[in-house]
Amino acid sequence: MRRAIAKAQPAKGWASWSSYRSAEIWLDDDLPRGGHPRWALLYPGNYDLGSGSLGYHHVFRALRRMGVGVERFFLGPGPVLRSFDSDESIRSFPIITASVSYENQVLAFIEWLKQGGIPPLRRDRVGGGYPLIGAGGALTYINPLSLFDVCDFIVLGDGEVTLKPLVQALRSDHHEGVLRDLATTPNILVPHHPSSNLEVAKSDHISVEDASSAWIAPNGVFGDSVLLELQRGCRRACRFCTLTYCFSPLRRLPLEEAVGVVERKFGPFRGWFGRIGLITPEAGDYPGLRELVERILAMDMGISFASLRLDSLDPFMIRALSSRGGRSLTLAPEAGSLKLRLSCGKNFTDDMIVEKALLAKREGMGKLKLYFMLGLPGEEDQDLEAIGSLCGRILRESDLPLVVSLNAFVPKPGTPWGGASFIDKRTYDRRSDLVRRSCLEACGRRKLEIRFNGYREALREYQIAWALPGDIEGGLSLPDEDRKGRLTQTLERMGYGVDALRIKMDRGC
Repeated sequence: MRRAIAKAQPAKGWASWSSYRSAEIWLDDDLPRGGHPRWALLYPGNYDLGSGSLGYHHVFRALRRMGVGVERFFLGPGPVLRSFDSDESIRSFPIITASVSYENQVLAFIEWLKQGGIPPLRRDRVGGGYPLIGAGGALTYINPLSLFDVCDFIVLGDGEVTLKPLVQALRSDHHEGVLRDLATTPNILVPHHPSSNLEVAKSDHISVEDASSAWIAPNGVFGDSVLLELQRGCRRACRFCTLTYCFSPLRRLPLEEAVGVVERKFGPFRGWFGRIGLITPEAGDYPGLRELVERILAMDMGISFASLRLDSLDPFMIRALSSRGGRSLTLAPEAGSLKLRLSCGKNFTDDMIVEKALLAKREGMGKLKLYFMLGLPGEEDQDLEAIGSLCGRILRESDLPLVVSLNAFVPKPGTPWGGASFIDKRTYDRRSDLVRRSCLEACGRRKLEIRFNGYREALREYQIAWALPGDIEGGLSLPDEDRKGRLTQTLERMGYGVDALRIKMDRGC
């Protein structure tokens, strides 16, 4: 039987995070408090998103275990310039780092520093007695140079490798001495200081100690879920996606260790949460997934997947998703036509997609969410009209209500399609209208919802993804071929990107 957990109700103008703190349930309750140095760890998003970031959990837990006086900060809904853990002001912390997962969080980080009275540009802080400002997180695997103008140091890669030497260097009390020490620390980028090793750090395995949630957050984006990381990296090599090219090599948590976390760590708390969220780029690629899911269901826990490819779906997986009340299934065809799906790396025919929709209907799902991109290389009007045709066929044959979500394709550094152009606003508007009309003609309005995610946000994401030193400071602009070429060459010298990955694979790395 599940225990009822009261969610915090934010009050306008509130001055404390206490109601949110009291709602948390700690899975790792042996973490030391206090310590040195005092360290503000920001997630540049709201509490609900930050508590759903397993990387943020890992860094916070690891720093606490190393005796660091680390405290959490979020951008809302509570007081953004006060610690989540103690309500102390940001001004009490000599070290501030942000865990940056997405490009647009760079702008959120900058705005937060401004609110705290801290100049966001590194050049404006020199000699001013300000805290040391650093960053790490998923963005550093793709383009750490987008943080160059803001940070005193940038941590490149996995915390299992980087955190211990980082803490050793930061325990110095002399500001300039710290930067000199950091500049000679592997996998730490210190702007304008020479460094011996600027490659992104990759651990050779997933540590079972760091693979799961540190706390349950009833007010988090995943609500009553706990998280378990099964895999990093991806073997699928979709041409638009960074997971293969920037986050390889492929590493997996052994099945017996995953089962141990479920039984020994999560088991005693199972009355406090409803589901275990399995974090992996593609759950179907994890050996022993079925056995793990069976063990979870046998303990009366629900299941969710961060990602499950269409070709991995079968009746067992859908029943597992619906076991604790899950009523919607998400599929990502990415494109409406088979031609364009094949060019992406998604070998899904229309028949396969419709078959999975029918399976979802038979297994009791009540809604289907479909994700597509606009502006893919080689995209033509007939590819967009095919989105409507596909949705119409799914609706006719399954009678499932559809939520169709469309995002502008953002070319990313290090991927095979990184050199592609970003769709311009006029073309985006015309193609969006074409998709909308095509879907409405094929489906009608009764069981169809169409969502277009913001063009402006996608444009900012593209600009920051390709930012070189000086671009944040000088104002963001649309990257041209010259800038993209210079960034690609710089990152490849640091061991990033498609060509660097090929070299490592040839060496057996």
